[in-house]
Amino acid sequence: MRASGASRLCRSKNSERSSLAESCNTVSARSGSPSSARHSAANASSRLEAAGSPVMSVSAHPGYSATNLQSTGPTGAFRALYKVTNALMAQRATDGALPEVLAVAGNEARNGAYYGPTKRGDSRGPVGESRISDAARDPEAAARLWTLSEELLGITWDIA
Repeated sequence: MRASGASRLCRSKNSERSSLAESCNTVSARSGSPSSARHSAANASSRLEAAGSPVMSVSAHPGYSATNLQSTGPTGAFRALYKVTNALMAQRATDGALPEVLAVAGNEARNGAYYGPTKRGDSRGPVGESRISDAARDPEAAARLWTLSEELLGITWDIA
């Protein structure tokens, strides 16, 4: 069994933790979500492995894929910019879905792996194991995010 997904954590303008129901700037929230998702997946992977669970935590990203996210979220100059960059640099949305398919159904998927496009700075191209930034490799940050997520959601995920 595999678990895959992404998380998003926004901060209010006064830098205090906001509730998940509060709105936030889409562009700034999106910029932090890949590392947050990677931290959560890595922490889940370690916990599952330590518990001897057959469940795997595999993460994936679509790269830069031409979807309606670029036309329905941003406004003004960003919307115009994405219209041009989508046409010039983005891959098809269906190509962006392939890393998720690999993570969920690929026989080669490994616990703790991170899949996505492997060309042009991991923004498009053939799917494979993606580079993980140094910031997303920090186990202490992953543990803090895990604890904060449990607090914000009001749940505890015990693996045993």
